[in-house]
Amino acid sequence: MGLNCFGVEDAAMAYFGKSVDELTLEDAALLAALPRAPSQYNPERNADRAIERRNFIIDEMLEAGLIASAQAEQASETDIALRSLLVPCQN
Repeated sequence: MGLNCFGVEDAAMAYFGKSVDELTLEDAALLAALPRAPSQYNPERNADRAIERRNFIIDEMLEAGLIASAQAEQASETDIALRSLLVPCQN
């Protein structure tokens, strides 16, 4: 998940300063995008790539019928809102 995080809960805290149950759709989609290539989709270093991959995940969720088109549109148009200082996970 990047930032030395192993697991969604750790990554949610490291990237967003939130617990998993507090994540927005766009936050969750970004975390879902990270395992493929955490350094390549690091939102702090590669914001454009991270947004592109996050939006791909959102489109896949829409296609699978997991979210409504209005939700997908709103989430895709939202900027990434990371915590002000990313905190690496302690393992």
